[in-house]
Amino acid sequence: QATDHVPFGVVNAPGQRYHPAIIAQAIGSLAAMYPGRFWAALGSGEASNEHITGARWPRKDIRNARLRE
Repeated sequence: QATDHVPFGVVNAPGQRYHPAIIAQAIGSLAAMYPGRFWAALGSGEASNEHITGARWPRKDIRNARLRE
């Protein structure tokens, strides 16, 4: 017997890497393709993991404001 309802999702912490509309579109597409199965976790990231992008890393309060937006 095989299952036909395996939940899956993604974690997207570095919100500054992609425009929020791009992230929302991707999440919406996956949710439509896999109704009731897809989940997404969003976060503000941290410099120790994301500084490799080379961009200046915003303060935590600024990252949190962007996440709320």
